[in-house]
Amino acid sequence: MNRIIGAFKALFVIVFFLLSCASIVITQAIGVLFSFSPDMKEGWICNTKTHFIIALITSFRFLSSTPIHLNVSTSNPKLRKRIMINESGSLQVNLCGKIVVIANHQIYTDWAYIWYLLFKANGLSSFIYIMLKDSLKHLPILGFGMQRFRFIFLSRSWKSDEITMGNALSRIDADARGKGTSSGCLRDLYGEFEAGIDKNKTWPFALVLFPEGTNLSANTRGKSEAYALKNNKPIFKHVLLPKTTGLRYSLLKLKDSTDEVIDLTMGYSGVKPEEYGQDIYKLEDILINGKNPDTVSLHLETLSIRDIPIGKLHYTDPEEEARDKAVFEEWVFQRWAIKDELMDRYYKTGKFVDNDDDIVKSQLEYEWFNIISIFLVPGLLIILALLVGKYYPVLEEIVGLR
Repeated sequence: MNRIIGAFKALFVIVFFLLSCASIVITQAIGVLFSFSPDMKEGWICNTKTHFIIALITSFRFLSSTPIHLNVSTSNPKLRKRIMINESGSLQVNLCGKIVVIANHQIYTDWAYIWYLLFKANGLSSFIYIMLKDSLKHLPILGFGMQRFRFIFLSRSWKSDEITMGNALSRIDADARGKGTSSGCLRDLYGEFEAGIDKNKTWPFALVLFPEGTNLSANTRGKSEAYALKNNKPIFKHVLLPKTTGLRYSLLKLKDSTDEVIDLTMGYSGVKPEEYGQDIYKLEDILINGKNPDTVSLHLETLSIRDIPIGKLHYTDPEEEARDKAVFEEWVFQRWAIKDELMDRYYKTGKFVDNDDDIVKSQLEYEWFNIISIFLVPGLLIILALLVGKYYPVLEEIVGLR
């Protein structure tokens, strides 16, 4: 009987998720066709980003046999005051409006939990940007939607990715300053946006980066350690050696518009130190069998981009450029060493911090209003079509009489 119920739930969720994705794409198309201004079009598309994470989290929650708990912690007293359970009993995280998130990569759905966290952070889920494999943009329905989201698709060849990232990040930066295409401004003949800021037209953003580039697994750990040994780099126990080129370039492109950098460390219950999260929580098990972690733990720290030694974008002295890159790389490795220590504590105690008061506990939740909002535009179109079909003969007769 349990198998039959499980199969029914899986089928229901698959249908729900596919219909949600189709509804999101239809909503995007309506927005593109009927928006009267660039900012209206951008706002419409951004709203569908939140629709997507609601659909995904609803699917996770419905498939899971038990609630999925979300524990958010920090060692920063000032940041702790910005993480709370609000009057309605929901998680609320007060982050700045223009942020870059850097995180370790444990399982394939890491990004979904970060996206949900942004949903609870003053609606930043509507302004998320993620870097993905180039092949994913060709997925049916999903690929079109993600391109409308302006996600950044990479080929893992720096020669081409630098151009792709440069164009995408320049637009994010310009929009954040009120000088981008979302505010009706255009690039000049050299492909650059106007400098300065228009405070009345600024757009938020949350760029999510996984500097490790891939999930932690037996295979990727072996490759990471081999590279570290060969190149005299540090070897970590619980995280992979991060790549720094794309991270540094992203921070340089967004340095004038970023309010803060969120250093996020992720841990999942049910994973032992000698195990790998991606093997415990496989993508097919999560999406079909509802095998989700009982508790997702997120540890947050905030960094000022002014305190990060990113150097500069253009150099005339190669030696100076090499020195700055080395300094930044060392800074990143130090941050990852801290993550490694946090993960070590997590595996020993089940939490990132010693004081339970520094942990805000909640559950992944959804509201029916949010679910209904996903289907609102297509639903209204269907109702309109039915009304027109029903009353068209009457209208035709009235027009004919005239």
